[in-house]
Amino acid sequence: MPTLCPRAHARVKSLRRRRVPTALLAALFALAAAAGCGGGGDESTSPKEIYDVPPTVEVPVADDPQEVRRPPGLSGRLPAGFPEDLPLFLPASLIDYGLDERWVDIMCPADLGRVRAEMLDKARGAGWQVNGETLRLGEREVRLEFRDGNPGSVVRVHY
Repeated sequence: MPTLCPRAHARVKSLRRRRVPTALLAALFALAAAAGCGGGGDESTSPKEIYDVPPTVEVPVADDPQEVRRPPGLSGRLPAGFPEDLPLFLPASLIDYGLDERWVDIMCPADLGRVRAEMLDKARGAGWQVNGETLRLGEREVRLEFRDGNPGSVVRVHY
């Protein structure tokens, strides 16, 4: 039994509601099924249009500037007076600093244990004396505070 498209089906239902004789209804149904729903014919038999495609354009890329990747470092500018010889965990971003007090907050993408261990090891390697989270080099003293940044870690450096 052929299926009707929604428009033809709606017409047949409305005729049933009006109590049209069954023979007339059957004739209308046969006409609707034979005529289809006007959805077009078989697309495989319709002619296809052919377009000419212009040739591709050759673009010289030898002279284009290339991206230069920088090694991971510190994002942001440390304030004046920050100890330049203090090794930091990298990559990192400066996220806050004190105006009256001398401190900076540095966000690191690694977990807290790794950041703490690496910063203290690097400080020892650079000649700083490490006593807990207090670092000394000559007369200078730096205190570190490590906290979870979720994700990553935040290091507050008091200098």
